[in-house]
Amino acid sequence: MPEKKLMLTIKNKSFWDRAGMIFFAASFLFVVVMLAVVAVQNRVAPFGEFINILEQNLWGLPLAVLMVAAAIIAEVARYTNLLYQTSGRVMPLTAFRVAMYGRFVDSLSPYMWGGRGFQARYLNRMNDNLAVSYTIPYIQRFIKQVIFNLLFAVFFLSVKIDNNDVALVIKILVYISLLYRSFLPLTFLVFTINERFGRMLLIGSLAVLYRLRIVKDYHAFFDRAIRYVDDVLYAIKHEIKSLASMVIMILGVIVEFMASMSIPFFLYIAVGGDMHYSYILVLYMYSFVAAQAYPTPGGTGLAEFAFYAMFLTYVQSEMLFWFLLMWRLFTYYIYIFIGFTVAVSDRRKQKLPLLPGIVRAKK
Repeated sequence: MPEKKLMLTIKNKSFWDRAGMIFFAASFLFVVVMLAVVAVQNRVAPFGEFINILEQNLWGLPLAVLMVAAAIIAEVARYTNLLYQTSGRVMPLTAFRVAMYGRFVDSLSPYMWGGRGFQARYLNRMNDNLAVSYTIPYIQRFIKQVIFNLLFAVFFLSVKIDNNDVALVIKILVYISLLYRSFLPLTFLVFTINERFGRMLLIGSLAVLYRLRIVKDYHAFFDRAIRYVDDVLYAIKHEIKSLASMVIMILGVIVEFMASMSIPFFLYIAVGGDMHYSYILVLYMYSFVAAQAYPTPGGTGLAEFAFYAMFLTYVQSEMLFWFLLMWRLFTYYIYIFIGFTVAVSDRRKQKLPLLPGIVRAKK
């Protein structure tokens, strides 16, 4: 990628400051409270009975594990592709560490947005090219957000579910979340078509947010937004150098989407469920998207509530506690565990693996 002096800088900030610890503690507390509520409101099957149910539906749990692995592999493949585009070298281990480190910080950040900056700082410690370090995580996030939004729209429109299965508050949160998730992709699209109109649209949107007191410093936020849009569009233009690379990115996102959204279905089968795949898939999508509107780490609190509300009538009451616990372990805590392991491993080594290919390619 041609050299470009980015206006944005990577802040040398540790996640393990007071705010990070508070978010982590709040996340854990929310889950404990929600599980306690489920346990009080429903008879919880003894652990032995739970194991017997799993044994009767033996293929559900292994397939859920396979979906977790498929989602991770798809994400690592995208990072491997981006690293190859910038360095000319295939580095799947580095891609895995970057992907899991981002997932780890995302899981402990409001709106799951913290991982990009920490991935950028992680990469920047391994090479001296800030442009490369900054753009790799944000290209991946941008493409993922666009494809995820499109797939959500396709499934919501094509699979009809009973209105009684989706509470009004969940629907409202889904609409808010989709609007929020679509703002940046639509901004990029408008800027690509007509930059002048894009700036006018951004100014108008920020003016509304400023009047609603959602944005405190209008001018500072506008400057950051313009720089962010400029940097990501520049990165996509120069980093995605071939049609094959873009196809890999898109297919990787689709595989990750289908795998991650399918995890609850196979857990549902494991606890004795018998509803159709597409119906369970869309029920989970409603709860997943709704949770994105909540500012706690990983949507914790609302995520459990929405998931519980969506599946309350489809899972045996005595298995609800175990179903909720397995879902959260397979879709949330597993990434905290893997990411924490990666972070501790790097810390113990006292040095990060080098990316000589990236550095040499830019000299």
